[in-house]
Amino acid sequence: MVPKHALRWTVIAGVALSTCSILARAQGLDVASPPPAGLKITTRDYDVAALARPHGLPDNIYRGRVIFMQRCAYCHDGVGQPSYNTKGPFLDPELITPLGDAGIRMFVVQGTDNMPGYQYALTPAQIDDVIAYVKTIPASAKPTEDQLAGRLPGAKGGGRAAEGGGD
Repeated sequence: MVPKHALRWTVIAGVALSTCSILARAQGLDVASPPPAGLKITTRDYDVAALARPHGLPDNIYRGRVIFMQRCAYCHDGVGQPSYNTKGPFLDPELITPLGDAGIRMFVVQGTDNMPGYQYALTPAQIDDVIAYVKTIPASAKPTEDQLAGRLPGAKGGGRAAEGGGD
């Protein structure tokens, strides 16, 4: 049996879509009509993956970068540009090289008291890709003291990041 509130919202959404369709037709809008005279439409085929891929990254490192940005960068800052103190350590070669692949894999799979484990969220191949990417993060990308203190270049009011997201 469908709950009443779910049915109610389904009906409301259907009525709203029908109303929009009727209003569009009443105004003479026809999405299938050709473009107005004088308007030239140019289309191009793009390889979106190639556009998004930083130049020169092999596929496995690129996939690892994508996963890292989705799952890890908020706490570990893989790009070296925070305006806040990150929860986890910056993963530069000084930290990860002594761990080796097996040590990194253990942290990713099992997690720690402050980090979730990803044994059920990532496949072994995805973990391999993340490890491959993490090994490419240069020490030079490490956040500066000003970045960690929230001081942003060119900011007004003493150069400090706004508290609470306001101006």
